[in-house]
Amino acid sequence: SIQAELQMRLVQSTVMLGDTSGLERERAELVRLSRLRQANSYNRPQSLRRANAVALRALGRSAEAWQEALEADRIAYQRLQANARALPDRRALQLSLQSSPTLDLLFDMAGPGDGERLILAWSALARSRGLVRAEMARRRLTADSRTDTALVAIHDRWVQRQRDYARALIEAAETPDSAAHGQLERLRDAAELAERAVARALGDREPLLAARELQLEPILARLSPGQALVGMIETDASTGSGRMTALVARGGSPIIQRVELGSCATMRERIQPWIERLAVSPGPAARAGSVAERECRRAGVHARAASWDLLSPALAGIHDLYLVPDGPLLAFPWQALPMGPSGYLIERGPTIHVLNAERELLEPNSTTSADALLAVGAPRFDGGAVAGPAAKARAPRTGSGPCAGGLPIFTPLPGTAAEVEAIARLWGPKTRLLLGASATEAAFKDSAAGHQVIHLATHGLMTRDTCLELTPGLRGVGALEPVRPVAARDRRKPVQLTAAPAWDRAEDLPWLGRRVWLAMAGANEAAEHTADENEGLLTAEEVLTLDLGGVDWVVLSACHSGVAESWSREGALGMRRAFHLAGARTVIASLWAVEDAATSEWMEALYAARVAGAQDAGTAMARATVAVLGHRRAQHRSTHPFYWAGFDSTGE
Repeated sequence: SIQAELQMRLVQSTVMLGDTSGLERERAELVRLSRLRQANSYNRPQSLRRANAVALRALGRSAEAWQEALEADRIAYQRLQANARALPDRRALQLSLQSSPTLDLLFDMAGPGDGERLILAWSALARSRGLVRAEMARRRLTADSRTDTALVAIHDRWVQRQRDYARALIEAAETPDSAAHGQLERLRDAAELAERAVARALGDREPLLAARELQLEPILARLSPGQALVGMIETDASTGSGRMTALVARGGSPIIQRVELGSCATMRERIQPWIERLAVSPGPAARAGSVAERECRRAGVHARAASWDLLSPALAGIHDLYLVPDGPLLAFPWQALPMGPSGYLIERGPTIHVLNAERELLEPNSTTSADALLAVGAPRFDGGAVAGPAAKARAPRTGSGPCAGGLPIFTPLPGTAAEVEAIARLWGPKTRLLLGASATEAAFKDSAAGHQVIHLATHGLMTRDTCLELTPGLRGVGALEPVRPVAARDRRKPVQLTAAPAWDRAEDLPWLGRRVWLAMAGANEAAEHTADENEGLLTAEEVLTLDLGGVDWVVLSACHSGVAESWSREGALGMRRAFHLAGARTVIASLWAVEDAATSEWMEALYAARVAGAQDAGTAMARATVAVLGHRRAQHRSTHPFYWAGFDSTGE
């Protein structure tokens, strides 16, 4: 009742601001009620604290409002942390949205000239950003925890339930009906119950492992002169009037700059035409200065004006930029922005290292002593399963045309064999290749741990894709192209993969971003007769169960392997997030349907840069791209970004 009375009075005070005669009376009453509020402060929900802050700010009591907003954020953070530690990933992601309004308020109250408040607001953002991801990553078993047989048994039970669910996803795609839908719900619930058991067991085993609140100061201390950290935040996203703000910290400087990037809606309008053009192939024989290249550059100038041009004045003299994107700029191909008459941002610099969250600057480098490479390529999609229980009674999926049995017919990718063999020659003897019929799910899962780099060159499938006739020369597309409004495709007659997948329900929306599957050997065979989940399509649900701790790079050389739905304060979901949660430090993945020959050319340049000493992805990708652009110009080939900018990295 005290809380209700206080909230009512504060709201009334806000309404009565125009009545100056009653303002002092209201302030005196607020003082009395604030004393009662202190006695109940421990259990006060953050929503009421936030309401208090709004009302106090409206009364002109800025300092008190600021403290109340900070306290609201602290409560929201502690609740999210406790929930993330105990709940399944999907539920924790849903709850993570609750902290957004409080962070919005903090950034609204921290003006550009208020350095102290900007640091506190950024600290609040940094400690909550990526928190769910960090808590989920704790669920991987360490070498020490593997000595606990009870914990290992609980973890193994979750792995099995998760893989059962993954198998059901594929079967539901082949035969979507109400029965499959009900089975999916049951298996998902079983997997989440098993995940809760793992979280509970870890909590019992490590009761004193209370998370320390992440501080911004040690993060900024990692920056050297010439380096900068940019943390972006989309505020007021839930209201439809979102705005983008960037906070800039330079190595060796105590000053935090706030850069306003403007309305998110306006930004999307200005960058979307360019992003659509990037993903449309000008054709394998396009020459320098083609019409498609010129149109893409013109659209890119508008995109640059809405993004980089606003940010770059604060980055003068910076050669290494650590960037934490948000909102419309998640999965934004910065390197492809046009500069000058014919150049690109990646040639001018700075070198951009994309982070999922500020906290990643504190993570140690890869601790694995392995220097081996695992490379998977040219899976044999038809009849490719090796002998074993999973291969019994396998038969091709029924149907004709680009789709059969609700899924696409994957066409061979002989170019990927040449790609991984070239990479293996660059890497040296410590390489394991999985090619053709050996490139199965089971073999990949058994082999993935203990490598420094994992490279998968295959088809990528999004469950929202449309089946089309094969577009010659495109990698990882086969009979697929992502659904997008591109005029050049309007003349075709696409066939929807499945009109309304049984598992495509509203409550599943947070998880739809994970529905990117990688085709392995046997992917064209019917999954209904398999004895386990190794039916030929590797899902994110399965990737989560792997132990990739110590893996430095995962390179997904497949179409739209990095495409995913964004999630406030947690970055992009999707396949790349699954690899991060499994333990991989950096994931390099594609943003569109990439061309076969151009991808192989860029990948060879990428590994040449790595072998030559460019250990971090940002530097290696920049060197590879500059080399590829040089070759293309020397041969008078088009430098359209479609050929070389399709891949980006997250996590450094």
